[in-house]
Amino acid sequence: VLGKPLQTQTSVEVNNDVFSHIVTSLLPAHKYQVRIEASTPVGSAASKAVTFTTPEAAPTGLLAPVITGIGSRGSSISWTLPAQPNGNLSQLTVSINNSVVLNASNALLFAVNASGLEPYSTYDVSVQYCTAVGCTSSDSSTLNTLPAPPTGIAAPTVTVLGD
Repeated sequence: VLGKPLQTQTSVEVNNDVFSHIVTSLLPAHKYQVRIEASTPVGSAASKAVTFTTPEAAPTGLLAPVITGIGSRGSSISWTLPAQPNGNLSQLTVSINNSVVLNASNALLFAVNASGLEPYSTYDVSVQYCTAVGCTSSDSSTLNTLPAPPTGIAAPTVTVLGD
């Protein structure tokens, strides 16, 4: 599981007839241990620890992609992992104007070259990461391709006019 586990110790005072406690602020897809320790004025005893893992959640903290190497018909697109993966990242999608240009189960890719774009055009580029339970999309980055020389200019037709 990606991320940093929470390592804290919490003490809860209970009276003799309360035997439950709700633990809050746990992180998704993290392993925790809980044990009970009871104390009296003459000593203490502890239970065996119980280990559990919190369920996965959709990733959070996904930054917009970075656009570099901009040309008239393409550019390079790069991105970073979500700040909080919240589980195993299982899917990566990169889209340009809502059309998928990369759909990968290898969520550890960090760049793609976009080609076949139109010169002097504007595109919205976004990245989406998924866990088994949900997906999160980044904000879009704007890609403005550069102008290009004209292409496909047909030869003129010449008509000779006589007297």
